[in-house]
Amino acid sequence: MYELERTTNDEERCQVAAGMGRCPNKIVPGTKNCPMHGGIAAARGIENRELRNYRLTKWRETIAEKANSPALKTMTEEIGIARMMLENLLEQCTSPTDLMIHQAVIGQQVQVIERVVTACHKIDKDMAGLIGRDELMKFADEVVRIVSDAVPPQMLPEVSEQLTLAVTNITAKRG
Repeated sequence: MYELERTTNDEERCQVAAGMGRCPNKIVPGTKNCPMHGGIAAARGIENRELRNYRLTKWRETIAEKANSPALKTMTEEIGIARMMLENLLEQCTSPTDLMIHQAVIGQQVQVIERVVTACHKIDKDMAGLIGRDELMKFADEVVRIVSDAVPPQMLPEVSEQLTLAVTNITAKRG
């Protein structure tokens, strides 16, 4: 892929000092060295870094896109995100050696999942007797239906609006 090629252009010359002065070989594009003095490894490092940055950017875009979704406000979905991250990490490991190299990061991710799951169970237990916003809105709709049987039709929109506003205010204060 990269071959040794001599050059007289100082900007394209390898930066390594050889026995007779500076190395006369042309650098690998994007590096400061020729193929003989580590230019290929440096180029691969740059390519790997660019690939990691690309993946990180795509991951951040996906998270940002999903974070703006009102559906991603529960602990259950946070667990899903953490598990997705672990799965992505495991998919990058293509051999037992990769797993050994990444065992610390994998262990940390498992611990994150464990902490979020534990917190989720605690919250579920603590909130067992509470009603959620969706259930409260359904209840308000049911109240409006019941009231509609007892209140003149021209008053229904106002009653409905007031009940919805009350529910919204209550849930906004809580959370």
